[in-house]
Amino acid sequence: MSKPVVVGVFSYIDTLKDAVDMMKQRGVESYTVYSPTYIPSLSEHIDATDSPVRFVTLTGGLIGLSLAFLIQWWMGLDWPLRVSMKPSFAMPTSTIIMFELTVLIGALFNLISLFGFSRLPKPSLGRGYDPRFTDDKFGIIIEADGPEAEAAEALLTEAGAEEVSRA
Repeated sequence: MSKPVVVGVFSYIDTLKDAVDMMKQRGVESYTVYSPTYIPSLSEHIDATDSPVRFVTLTGGLIGLSLAFLIQWWMGLDWPLRVSMKPSFAMPTSTIIMFELTVLIGALFNLISLFGFSRLPKPSLGRGYDPRFTDDKFGIIIEADGPEAEAAEALLTEAGAEEVSRA
């Protein structure tokens, strides 16, 4: 069973940023922040890490490039079509297919890793989620139990949350 949570609802981004900073100062580690849209200045306050998706995409692109090179080289050896003494594997004519497979395999790796790292699809939205978080409100959900929950409620109220509840 999952831990109980304390939910704080905010209307303004500045109040939310102040609440996140206050939580950091008081040592709260297990929290989730919801926002109706991406706000770049908010990620400066949250301990956001860089996404590993770009490395997976690069790996997919390199695999696609290598695969295209090997396929064309192998086909050139298997079925050589020599036209006016040109080599069976010519780099200028192969670059188009190499580019296309690089983009295709890289994009597929990107899509798969995006779903994997985002843990999508999610059958449930989690404890404490409020549909207003995708409309016009900001939210902070803190995992807390017992006296920690009371301290989290006091913290969110002090930070300026409009509503504080337990779920």
